Amino acid sequence: MTNSINPQSVGFFAHAGLTLTNNVEGYTKVKHTPNKTETLGNVFLWPVVKLPYHLKNVATQPQVVVVALTVISLASVVFMFHNSSTGELAKLALKSIPSYLTHAKVTAEVVAITSIAGWGIRAYGRLSNAALMKAWYARKPDNT
Repeated sequence: MTNSINPQSVGFFAHAGLTLTNNVEGYTKVKHTPNKTETLGNVFLWPVVKLPYHLKNVATQPQVVVVALTVISLASVVFMFHNSSTGELAKLALKSIPSYLTHAKVTAEVVAITSIAGWGIRAYGRLSNAALMKAWYARKPDNT
């Protein structure tokens, strides 16, 4: 009895694709239930993988666009007719920006570190999932 392994399932790039994809079932065409390690990795990846979709959905809602344009329009009118007081507020806001940049830098660093850790944890979880790997190696080759 010989073990037939799909040649498209073997190699660095095949495994990289398996570990980096967000839709395992669509990529592998194999029914997949994430294990606890993979789920932990997905939690760490939420700001990078899921948050942009939520922001895109919010930004395309007409109510949000109307409110944003109204705020921008009102701020423009206030600046045109009360430019001295608005200019003072703008200068005050610009002076406080550098203190916020340190927070933005720390936030970006934390998101980057947790994202890298999340991808590593999720990859480890997928590659140590015996049922997924068995199905991954036994799947039928694509006819492309």
